Amino acid sequence: MFKPILDRVLLRKIEEKQDGKVIIPDQFHESSKYEIVALGDFAMFGGVRVPLSDIVEVGERVLVGHYNIEPCEIDGEKLFLTRVQDIRGREHVALKSRAAA
Repeated sequence: MFKPILDRVLLRKIEEKQDGKVIIPDQFHESSKYEIVALGDFAMFGGVRVPLSDIVEVGERVLVGHYNIEPCEIDGEKLFLTRVQDIRGREHVALKSRAAA
């Protein structure tokens, strides 16, 4: 199992289906939505060590800018690495750990 280090987050691209007959230029076809696959250990904010699990969770859907990701291949799957600081936002998804709280 691959585990990112420090403040890195491993992402899987979410493919969005195009409905209708709207023509979209190729440069805009790529989604900026990703699902978090794995987390590093911590990030430093103002000299304070914050566990990444306090910020985001595996399974959450997040938005990340195209220039803030690094493509990589792990076990034959195309995945992406980014820093937690480069995540622009997240979708509200009821996860098991949050639903139990």
